[in-house]
Amino acid sequence: HGRQDAEQIAAAVDFAHKMPDVVDVWADTVGYRLQVKFKSGWIKGVVPIDDGKHGAETAGLPPLASPQG
Repeated sequence: HGRQDAEQIAAAVDFAHKMPDVVDVWADTVGYRLQVKFKSGWIKGVVPIDDGKHGAETAGLPPLASPQG
């Protein structure tokens, strides 16, 4: 998207925080993924999709919810 890596990471973390079951997100910049903790306690590494679209434009994702917490 023409942004610096730090801006892209911040945008991805912000987007993930808006998902309804997400309670925490942190960037693993060495593994180039996000670590996402869900309400259930499950933690999953998520590799961002490099499709050139904003997360809300990616097919199959739920609509954005209000930010949690």
